[in-house]
Amino acid sequence: MTFHLDDTIAAIGTATGNALRGVIRISGPDAIRSVYSLVSQADQSVLQEVTQATVVSLNLQPSADISLPCDAYIWPDSRSYTRQPSVELHTLGNRPLLNETLQALLGENIRLAEPGEFTMRAFLAGRLDLAQAEAVLGIIDSHGEQQLDTALTQLAGGLSSPLNDAREQLLESLALLEAGLDFAEEDIEFVSEQKIREQLTAVTAEVEKMLLQMQQRETSDTLPRVVLMGDPNTGKSSLFNALLESDQAIVSPIQGTTRDYLSAKMEFAGTHFQLVDTAGLEALNAGESISNSAQAMTVQQQHEADLVLYCFESTHLDHAQARLLDLEQQSQETIAIVTKSDLVPNCNPGFRSIPTSVNQHTGLDQLRTEIVYRLQEARLQAGTVVAGTALRCHTSLTDTLTALHEAILAIDNQIGEEIVAGEIRLALAELGKVVGVVYTDDILDVIFSRFCIGK
Repeated sequence: MTFHLDDTIAAIGTATGNALRGVIRISGPDAIRSVYSLVSQADQSVLQEVTQATVVSLNLQPSADISLPCDAYIWPDSRSYTRQPSVELHTLGNRPLLNETLQALLGENIRLAEPGEFTMRAFLAGRLDLAQAEAVLGIIDSHGEQQLDTALTQLAGGLSSPLNDAREQLLESLALLEAGLDFAEEDIEFVSEQKIREQLTAVTAEVEKMLLQMQQRETSDTLPRVVLMGDPNTGKSSLFNALLESDQAIVSPIQGTTRDYLSAKMEFAGTHFQLVDTAGLEALNAGESISNSAQAMTVQQQHEADLVLYCFESTHLDHAQARLLDLEQQSQETIAIVTKSDLVPNCNPGFRSIPTSVNQHTGLDQLRTEIVYRLQEARLQAGTVVAGTALRCHTSLTDTLTALHEAILAIDNQIGEEIVAGEIRLALAELGKVVGVVYTDDILDVIFSRFCIGK
């Protein structure tokens, strides 16, 4: 696939089929002038006067017998998606009319865009990195709200930000090392080996964390996520262990024992899913960074859940119905569970729920059956990263770790700062491949060939 950046491209930007509104996108040096052939002399004058991003109303005439109302969104300078002069023509969504209008636009200086060419231009202009470009494709291809949220998070920099932070730390270490090498004969120490080692260790930990997350996605994120939630000390961890028939979670009467979340694969009646135990929900406290981080993690797990198991202790049901109503308003698929039901004989919570008692082993099979029923009914699958990005990142992050480990080993064995600097350069190159600082035509072709025309 060959991309040119110095010409003007156009394409229909809306999906195939009729709709209330259709969009034709134009980008390149002649983007505004290309519209002149479709409008009257008066409208041409309006277009000529545009000096900043604006919307103007036009009357398109792609042929002698067709006249279409149009809102033209115009970016005359580099502050557009592609950082080129750009125009979006918003008009009637009738496909034959859009095709007729596009055909009238195409000519000597305007050509039909290749698949993904608008986003490619945005990437090459520095508007997006590669991970964000793949997130655009993830948005286009998403099926359901969960996948859409995943792609939007990645587009907002959810993957790129930590990688760029890691690159910045490595660049700083490399700059100080190379400065020391340049002045080696002057016996000037710009940075100690211990400081470099600490920076490399910190970056290694961050990359290992990200690689572990991606490996978990490859093995588990195709499974539905069933998340245990509730107030502190409602018996979530005990229920987690009971459902798994193991002791993976720490169980304690002390409130707030669970600070992170635990995850384990589970199978019942032929249905496989990921069971997640989270920290109890409580108010955020100033200065309590660990507790607040646990709360943020719990909220994140709730957003990624295909099914929430909300636990209410049998002796504290005062606000249960209000909490369930809130979950319902969030369109959250939920099973209400009354835990420690043995503490309140003949407990009647007043809402649909499953009473359970880990001590007496009651309600567990009923809960497992209900989970399977809900998952089979919904047929949901969770995703936490755009799939193409995860596949592309895995090798680069693995090679990054190898280079970082070699650099640390070189420091420990006093092999020489030149070797350390060389390994850091390798790590930077691999991280650069993920966000697009370092790329090849083959990488770009693999990514953007999956796009449709007009995106």
